[in-house]
Amino acid sequence: DFWRREIEALGLKFRPSKLVLFRNEVKSRCGKIAEDNGLAYCPLDGRTYLSFAMWSKLEIEFEASGPSVRAYALAHEYGHHVTNNLGMMGPLFGLIVRQKDNITQNRITVVNELWADGLAGYFLVAMARDERLNT
Repeated sequence: DFWRREIEALGLKFRPSKLVLFRNEVKSRCGKIAEDNGLAYCPLDGRTYLSFAMWSKLEIEFEASGPSVRAYALAHEYGHHVTNNLGMMGPLFGLIVRQKDNITQNRITVVNELWADGLAGYFLVAMARDERLNT
C-alpha cells in the first residue's frame, strides 16, 4: 500500500481508510451522506464514501470521465484521510470552528482541500512513474 509505505517511512503509524460503496444515502459518523455528494471522506470514522452514481455525475455535470478522473477523485478523498491520519485535520477543523467570519472559515477549508489535492497529485505521479495508471 502506497500511503502505508510513505507514512511508515516517516516513523509514523498508518491506518488505512475503508471504502464504503452506497446507493441513495448512507449514515456515517459525520452524518448522512447523500448520493448527490457522490464522494466524501468522514474524519470521524476514517472512511471514504462513494456512491454508485458518482462516475455518471462527473460525466454528465462536468464532462469528466475515464480512469484518470476516477483515480484523481478517489486519491483526493484519500488525501483527506492521510491528513487526518497525520493529525492535521483535527486542529484545522478546530481553527474553522473558532473563526467568527465565513471568509476566514472558507480560507481554512480551501487549505484543507489544497492539502488533499497535493497529496492526490503526489500519489498519481508515483502511480504514473510505476506505470500503474492508464490515462
